Amino acid sequence: MPGDPHRRIIDELVRRYRLEAHVRIVAPRPHDEIPLWMGAANLFCLATRSEGWCNALMEALACGLPVVTTRVGGNAEVVRDGRDGLLVPFWDARAFTSAVNQALETRWDRDDTSTRARTLGWTNTAERVVEAFDSALRSPDQPDQVGRESVVSV
Repeated sequence: MPGDPHRRIIDELVRRYRLEAHVRIVAPRPHDEIPLWMGAANLFCLATRSEGWCNALMEALACGLPVVTTRVGGNAEVVRDGRDGLLVPFWDARAFTSAVNQALETRWDRDDTSTRARTLGWTNTAERVVEAFDSALRSPDQPDQVGRESVVSV
């Protein structure tokens, strides 16, 4: 993006390593185009220092796109190492590079990745949380008397 101080650095790296035929930097895209871009990609990489539950990873996985990311925050909960992608330690350039190369050589089951990621979406996750609260609030001697209405009214 013009004006982005990092863009000049990225452009220089692309030139220095003669990657012009392999790297395409595009302007921000509308949200409804993101699945098309991710579907065309081979790999999603995120070398992050800290994360909670990363939406970008979930979006990539929901598109069936394998990922290489760091084993920080919630990434290990989102990515099944070796199945949806690869997890590496933060700030280990050699491990990250090796994982990218390995991931590009791996035949991933993109349908399995997409199916699983979609079960981790907001609706399914919220339903599991409500079920866990229901179970925790249910008294041992009256297992069927506490329902979702009770959880909401607490």
